[in-house]
Amino acid sequence: MENPVRQMNGYSRWERLLYMILFAVLYKVAEFIMWVVVLFQVIVTLITGRPNERALRFGKQLSVYVYGLWTYLTYNTEKKPRPVLGLADHHLATLFPSRRNKSVTARLRAMTELLFYANAYLRNCEARVVTADERGIVLDRTVFYPLGGGQPGDVGSLNTEDGREVAIADTRKGEAPGTVLHIPVPGSARLNARDRVVAAIDWDRRHHHMRIHTCLHVLSAVVPAGVTGGSVRYDSGRLDFDLPEQMLDRDQIEERLNQLIGGNYAVTPKWITDEELADRPELVKTMSVKPPVGMGRVRLLEIAAVDLQACGGTHVANTGEIGQVRVVKIENKGTHNRRVTVALATHLSPTLSALWGRGRSKCKRATS
Repeated sequence: MENPVRQMNGYSRWERLLYMILFAVLYKVAEFIMWVVVLFQVIVTLITGRPNERALRFGKQLSVYVYGLWTYLTYNTEKKPRPVLGLADHHLATLFPSRRNKSVTARLRAMTELLFYANAYLRNCEARVVTADERGIVLDRTVFYPLGGGQPGDVGSLNTEDGREVAIADTRKGEAPGTVLHIPVPGSARLNARDRVVAAIDWDRRHHHMRIHTCLHVLSAVVPAGVTGGSVRYDSGRLDFDLPEQMLDRDQIEERLNQLIGGNYAVTPKWITDEELADRPELVKTMSVKPPVGMGRVRLLEIAAVDLQACGGTHVANTGEIGQVRVVKIENKGTHNRRVTVALATHLSPTLSALWGRGRSKCKRATS
């Protein structure tokens, strides 16, 4: 790592002194408060037998405030890194030798505020570029949903104040926890750290994903079995169920599925703690992929009177918004796998329409 003192060349003696004092005060105050919180947690746990939730929330909020102040201190008005950034990495690398080759402050600044969790209907937002390299672009906040849980990553564009437009071909989770990588189309305009942009998603595509994803949750309530896999596409989606040697009636599933969709049930996200999820294993329907834990809380999706399960995807606000669907086909994918594919009735492609028609003909012959 470059000597942090060299990074201060060109700054006056008073500026150097001010930066070092600000960093020292910030670091020591944060360290003191965190030790107080840890000590309080230990005492409460010893007395009551369980940690104090309020203290946990306070500790997390404190870390967010510290990160924000740290980010402010690391840049000047000309959008150039302040020397305190190098000092921070130098001191933290001294405290944690195993991370000496990693920029700690860069990881802290890279965390992305995921706006789609609060409102899945946001189509755009103003944001600031945190990093931009060959892997992708990280923003301080975003409306772009990253690939995960069977749902594709969003596409769209990032538009700068000076008229540059960067087309986004995909969105993925970054290496650091809580970061989102916006992957540009090759040959797009280049962005720099601290650039201000308007992030806009392809809303038609996202809304279709929301409708299909919510439909799959309803489907999991219609077919009472463990889910071994699934995927969301623009006009269709599928779930694989753990159903050994059991036949599924396509027409019955389709009828019940549309009945629940037409019930206009409210769809709302909720949050519970890791401990609460551990006490309620029935909330995890996916057998192959478990929801991420370790961050203190887990997101649930509730369809009133229909379904409740852990999910981090984007969804519509009401089942009626899904519209009529078709159970296109049911496949046998092994001794323990029954794959059910559904599609939006208003967006049946010729291939899906043909599959649905053949399935109905088989059902009529079987019942005649």
